[in-house]
Amino acid sequence: MLQNIKRNLFGGDSSDALSEAVKEQRRHIARSIRALDRQHQKAEVEERRVFNELKTQAMSGVQQQQATQELHRHFTGCAKLLSLANKAADLQTMQLAVKGFTRESQKLGLLDEMLNEVLEDGTAQLFRANSALFCCQEDEEETEEEIIQEVIECATAELDRQVKSESDPVILREVSLQRHENQVDHHQQQPVRHQKQQPLCNSQKQVLLQKLSGSARATRTPWLTKDEAAIAERLDQRLGSLLR
Repeated sequence: MLQNIKRNLFGGDSSDALSEAVKEQRRHIARSIRALDRQHQKAEVEERRVFNELKTQAMSGVQQQQATQELHRHFTGCAKLLSLANKAADLQTMQLAVKGFTRESQKLGLLDEMLNEVLEDGTAQLFRANSALFCCQEDEEETEEEIIQEVIECATAELDRQVKSESDPVILREVSLQRHENQVDHHQQQPVRHQKQQPLCNSQKQVLLQKLSGSARATRTPWLTKDEAAIAERLDQRLGSLLR
C-alpha cells in the first residue's frame, strides 16, 4: 500500500526519483555556495579598497591638520612680533626721521645743482682763460717778431753807417745783400709764424761776422752814452746769434 502511495505521488520508482531530487538540490546548493563565495570575495575587495581610501584620506587629513596647526602657530608668533614692534616703535621719532631724510635729500639735490653750476662756470672760465692766454701768446710772438725785425733793421743801419764811414764797397754790398735777405725772410715769416728764419750762406755769415767782430767797440764809445752802448752791445750779440 505504501509503495502504491509513493508511486502515485512521485510517479514511477520512488527510489530513483528521490535520488534525482537530492542531486538536483545538491547542485542548486553548490551553485548558491559558489555565488555566495564570489560575492564574499567582491565584498572583501571592496572592503580593502574602502579601507585604503579611508586610510589615505585620514593621512591627508592629519597632514592638513598639522599644516593648519603649524600655520596657526606661525601666525601667532607673527602677531606677537608685530605687537612687540608696535610697542617698541615710536611714531613721532619715525616721523622726525622721515622729515630729516626728506630735508637732507633736498639739501643734497641743491648741492648737486650748485656743484654742477660751479663746474660749468669753472669750465667756461678756464676755456676763456685758455683762449685769452693763446691770444696773448700770439700777440707776444707777433711783438717778438716785430722787435727782432727792429733789431735787425737797427743793426743793419748801424753797419750801413759804419760801412759808409769806412767807404768799403765790398762791405756795403754785403750789408745790402744781408738787408735784402732779412726783408725777404721777414716777409716769408708773416704767413707762417712759427717757422724758423732761413739760414744765410756760409760765406755771407763769415764776412758779416768778421766785419762785426772787426768793428771796434771803442769807435762807438765816444758818441754813445753808457746805456746806448749797452743797448748796442745787446744788439750786436742778438745779431751775432741770428747770423749763427
